[in-house]
Amino acid sequence: MIKTLFFGTPEFAVPALRELVSMPEVEVVAVVTQPDKVAGRGNEVAPPPVKKAALEYGLSVMQPVKLRKELGQFLNKVSRYGDIDVGVVVAYGQILPASLLSFPRCGMVNIHASLLPRWRGAAPIQRAILAGDKITGVTLMQVDEGLDTGGIYCSSEVPIDDSDNFEALHRKLSEEGARLLSKALSKICSGELKPVPQPEDGATYADKITKEEALIVWDNDKEYICRQIRAFSPIPCAYTQFNGKRLKIYKASPQSYFAGQRIACPGTVVFVDVARVEVACKNGVVSLEEVQLEGRRRMGIREFLRGAAIKEGVK
Repeated sequence: MIKTLFFGTPEFAVPALRELVSMPEVEVVAVVTQPDKVAGRGNEVAPPPVKKAALEYGLSVMQPVKLRKELGQFLNKVSRYGDIDVGVVVAYGQILPASLLSFPRCGMVNIHASLLPRWRGAAPIQRAILAGDKITGVTLMQVDEGLDTGGIYCSSEVPIDDSDNFEALHRKLSEEGARLLSKALSKICSGELKPVPQPEDGATYADKITKEEALIVWDNDKEYICRQIRAFSPIPCAYTQFNGKRLKIYKASPQSYFAGQRIACPGTVVFVDVARVEVACKNGVVSLEEVQLEGRRRMGIREFLRGAAIKEGVK
C-alpha cells in the first residue's frame, strides 16, 4: 500500500482526493486542509470542499492554522500513522515548510494547473485564458522550496476552447489532474518515474488576480476584453459601470461592426434590440450575453433588457 498524506483545500483538489481513495493500492492516512471559514451572506462557518469530501470517506482531517508554526505538533500527529510514502499536494493554500518536503519517503507530489514552466504561481488558469493560450494542461511535479520550480514527473495537455471561461477550464484541469495522478503515482513511488528538472526557458509567472484587473477598459481590443470576461467568470467577474452602478459581465462575444454602422468611441452602446446589447471597443464591438447589475441577480441579456432602459449612444 502507498501510504499517502493529502494536502488540499478548494474544489479543484476534490477530484484528486476522490481518485486516491478509489485506488486499491493507495491508503489515504490523513487529509490536511485549511481551517473552516466564514462564508456566504449568513456569515456561517463553512468547511472547505476537501474537508467535506474527506469526511464523506471517514478520513482523518487536520486543519492547522499556520503549518509552519505548528510543524512540531503536526509531525507528532502524523507520526501515529507510521512511515508515510508520499504527500500529494493540490492547491493546499499554505507554503509547506522545507523540513516537511522530505518527510514522506517519496517526497511531495504537486498537481499544478499549467504546463510548467509556463504559468508558475497562483493564477495559472486565469492567466492562460487572458494571454490567449490555445493549450494549457496539468503537471505533476516534485515540490521543492521554490515557486512551482520542482522537477516534472509528467504532464498532460488540455485545449482551451474559445467558449471556456475560468469555471469550465478549472473543471477540466481538475479532472485531468486527477486522471494523471492515478496513472503516475505508483510509478513515482516505485522509482520508475523520476522528476526531470524544469527548463528556465519559457518560464512565466501567473501573478495573483486582483479585483482591479476585473475592470473592463473599453479602449482594449474586443478579443482581449472577451478573454478578460472569460478569465474572470464567475469570480471575481469582469465589470463596467452602468447608470452609476457596477454591471458584472459573465459572458460576451467579440463582433464586428455591421455594414453602415457608425464607428463610436470605446465604451459607447452602438446597438440595442430586445435580445442584444453591443458596446464599442478599440477594434469592433462586444456583444453582452449574460450580466448582473448591482443589487440584482445574474441573468441573460434578453431578461436584463426587459427591466433596463438602454439607448444607443450612451456610455
